Amino acid sequence: MANTKRKIKTNDKESIEGIKQNFSQKHPWLNSVLGLGILLVLILLAYLLIKFVIHKIGALLVWIGDFASHTEATIVVALITGSISIFTVIVGTIVGKYLEQRHVTRKYLTEKREKSYCEFVAMVYKVMDKTRGANSYTTEQMTKDILAFSEQISLWGSPAVANKWIEFRLNGMKEKDPKAMLFRLEDIMNCMRKDLGVKKLQQGKLLSFFINDINEKG
Repeated sequence: MANTKRKIKTNDKESIEGIKQNFSQKHPWLNSVLGLGILLVLILLAYLLIKFVIHKIGALLVWIGDFASHTEATIVVALITGSISIFTVIVGTIVGKYLEQRHVTRKYLTEKREKSYCEFVAMVYKVMDKTRGANSYTTEQMTKDILAFSEQISLWGSPAVANKWIEFRLNGMKEKDPKAMLFRLEDIMNCMRKDLGVKKLQQGKLLSFFINDINEKG
């Protein structure tokens, strides 16, 4: 029974659509006239609405002028001052709420990013120490750390850090110049510093923490 009702409704809809299509095909001129008529009615309604709003605004301005002309100056000044004060309080409250919400959001994101950013820097230092034989940081461990960092960045990383990381993943590992790859890593760390509210350092400054002659290498 239910299937029969659905079929009837479907057939009714198809019939209505067929009638509309047949009407537009058989009477294209009349269909255009109807469309133009609807458009003109909408324009007329819009015109009347705008005229009504302008009329009301004009009446309000006239009333304000008439009120001011028949009221003592001190009362007018008091009303204007009070209106400005109320407006200032309302605007100040809205702006204050917006800034407060923005601060809360930024603080929340900073807390989320701080952990993953610190882990990334720690990973870079472990890689650098391994090149000097100072630890046994394996490729498996590094791969695991990279995947964990990528997961965190997918959710909390800023656009700048995410884009730099993607660029490094796509091009950094193919880089033939080791120095250029290190500078890519430094760019990522500088973006992280900016996210955490710390100024960017000049190229080579961060790398000089673990590479003494970074600026002299060829």
